[in-house]
Amino acid sequence: MEDLTLRYFDAEMRYLREAAKEFAQTHPDRAAMLDLDKAGTPDPYVERLLEGFAFSMGRLREKIDDDLPELTEGLVSMLWPHYLRTIPSLSVVALTPALHAMKMAEVVPAGLEIYSRPVGPKNTVCRYRTTRDVMLNPLGVSDITMTTEPDGRSLLRMRFACSSQADWSGADLSRLSLYLGADAPVSSQLHLMLTKRQAALYMRLPGQPDRIQLDGYFSPGGFAEEDGLWPKGDTAFSGYQLLLEYFTFRDKFMFVHLNGLEGITPPHGTEYFDIEVVFSTPWPSDLPVADDAVRLHCVPVINLFTLEADPLTISGLESEYLLRPKRLQDGHTEIYSVDSVTGSNRTSDAEYVPFSSFRHKGGMMRRHAPPRYYHTRIKRVSPGCMTPG
Repeated sequence: MEDLTLRYFDAEMRYLREAAKEFAQTHPDRAAMLDLDKAGTPDPYVERLLEGFAFSMGRLREKIDDDLPELTEGLVSMLWPHYLRTIPSLSVVALTPALHAMKMAEVVPAGLEIYSRPVGPKNTVCRYRTTRDVMLNPLGVSDITMTTEPDGRSLLRMRFACSSQADWSGADLSRLSLYLGADAPVSSQLHLMLTKRQAALYMRLPGQPDRIQLDGYFSPGGFAEEDGLWPKGDTAFSGYQLLLEYFTFRDKFMFVHLNGLEGITPPHGTEYFDIEVVFSTPWPSDLPVADDAVRLHCVPVINLFTLEADPLTISGLESEYLLRPKRLQDGHTEIYSVDSVTGSNRTSDAEYVPFSSFRHKGGMMRRHAPPRYYHTRIKRVSPGCMTPG
């Protein structure tokens, strides 16, 4: 990463050396006092003086050329706060329940913590959490086959393995979330065919020659409010977050929902059943479909978690304070956002509210609104290091 301060410093030093020559020619008497008229090795004290001046002027020029970021940052932090924040690491994980022991549906709430294997030279363990609820049903996808109907239309057959102890009255098959986890060309084509090119939907039970037509359909996933990958500010427009999520983590939108299976009840002890999807257009022959192209019980995860910060001592002599994660100075953890601030003294505690919420003391609400507020911003402290303050 380019060091802007060094670039401005070098530019100021070049200017001072060139200007010193012109000044020495025009005012030789005064230039002699600063030792600017002599060739060869410069005086070290004069050189330190010029370097200090070049550093100060370089910082000033850098600030001027930066177009006063305090103004734009304040506006952007209110309307689009996620644009100022580092996008955390994202992935999709597949939960594998003990299928043989499941009897009914179970919900895994959002926020389940998942830890990665140690990575890097320091064996850092990355901490993830699920971004939405996951419905675990007593079934799993065991086989995927792309074939054709007798009339030549393409047909996708998905085989669902069932738990031998399944109680289908306690299962929730009204909205099965399926993840299209194949390569990008295959997943994109599957998404298109399932959501836009479905001609018919059937269910086939083992040992029965005839299949049952279903009144079901596939709908695209990832667009609901509860499907957001990271927290959205109250003042931010959700459409901007969808665009950012699409361009940073497209796998979030590779989920489809199979709707309309709540009416089916496989016989007790059924080992599997097939769902057959007939397409209205042919499937491209150059896109093979593997068994893991469609997966069940998958959920996006994000490397974002809650921590307390080191306590700050408000002295009144400073207007900005550096935030650091409490007991976690590993060099890998960055602060994403400040969710709450609490102040305490010997007698009482006080809650601080964000300045952008406009609920601080003042106006008609000065007797009821919290009298204390805080504001956070990202400040460059060294090349490549961004620290909230």
